[in-house]
Amino acid sequence: MKCIIEYFIQIVSGDSFESFIMLVFECIYDIYYEILKAFSVQVGNGGIVMIKVDLVAPNLSGKGGTETVLTDVLSSDAILSEFDFSLVLLDNPKSKNWLKSISRKILVNIRTKNNRFFWLLSYLIKTRADIVVVLGPRLAFFSRMIKIAFRKKYKIVTWIHFSLLHQNIMNSSYVKFADYHLAISSQMVDQFEKLGVDRSKIFVIYNPVKKPKKIRDYKRSMKNELYITYIGRVMLDGQKNLRLLISSIKKLSKNYSGKIIIDLWGDGEVTKLKNYIKLMGFDKKVKFNWHGWVENPWNEIEVIDMLVLTSTFEGFGMVLTEAISRGIPVVATDYPVGARDIIVPGVNGELCEYSEDSIVVAILKISRKKADGEQIKATMKKFSFDSFENKFIYSLKEVANN
Repeated sequence: MKCIIEYFIQIVSGDSFESFIMLVFECIYDIYYEILKAFSVQVGNGGIVMIKVDLVAPNLSGKGGTETVLTDVLSSDAILSEFDFSLVLLDNPKSKNWLKSISRKILVNIRTKNNRFFWLLSYLIKTRADIVVVLGPRLAFFSRMIKIAFRKKYKIVTWIHFSLLHQNIMNSSYVKFADYHLAISSQMVDQFEKLGVDRSKIFVIYNPVKKPKKIRDYKRSMKNELYITYIGRVMLDGQKNLRLLISSIKKLSKNYSGKIIIDLWGDGEVTKLKNYIKLMGFDKKVKFNWHGWVENPWNEIEVIDMLVLTSTFEGFGMVLTEAISRGIPVVATDYPVGARDIIVPGVNGELCEYSEDSIVVAILKISRKKADGEQIKATMKKFSFDSFENKFIYSLKEVANN
């Protein structure tokens, strides 16, 4: 036991071993106290005992695609009729507006102070969950060690919202400590296998695309104009790779005689990106509109011909599905993972190599073709929310019953 605990501390925390032992004794006392209480179970429709699930998430800002998916899951009547969820947030989100949209049935636990390691340790020791779904690889390792050390019965499931490979934001090798895995893209299956995970332990559920309640009639540009939209975090390099988008627009301006309007929605490295644009020396026919971050840019956009994404990696690429579900074509680099699942070349958009030439060709190809909005929308059927609900429910039930 002692060596396992010491390993915890080396991996996750720098706190003293003595303070850790004090916390363990406090936790043991808490467990003893809980045992003395009358045991209660959550009962769902028809008196069936529900499967208890903890969703454990780190580093959520409150504005990303992961929050959107969590909101969809935790407000779904079909899903909530089968499972009793608790949402466990290891970091206090900067924006909490999204939490107002989840069901009131959900118990939300947010760490606002104390050491992250000790706080989660205490939570996992006391939890009565049947399944612990973790949104980070290291959490799979940590949950496994607690499960072994304290003889917990929960199943551990990863639900990672980024590419497991081709990125430097997390150590994906820890996923092998989980029992099962929810994959949001078919490409992730190969990634899991490369990390030593058995294919039979992987459930491909994709990400849900909710049909907009009301689709606005977006205007297309006039003749000799081209409106290109980017929605997302503003990053010159790294994941969002806007340097490639801007340099591609520079090359496009030499091959397109009309006006080019670039609408950018999002916050982040705005000053850095503006400096790069100035350095590139665009002429007057290219205009950049800066809108900043807004809750729902689709309610603000007036004119759009296409959405462009030049990311080096994504978890899925929800912004592409948002555009396509509104009948808007997209251009995207063949990032890992998600773009290949989403884009049907020549129908709802174009898939590009990581080169200015490839992106320019794709943009011009879409600009010369009249978009068929209904045909574009139809490509999102496999990502429908009904389909996602069924896959999500089936997967967690399989986990619980095995």
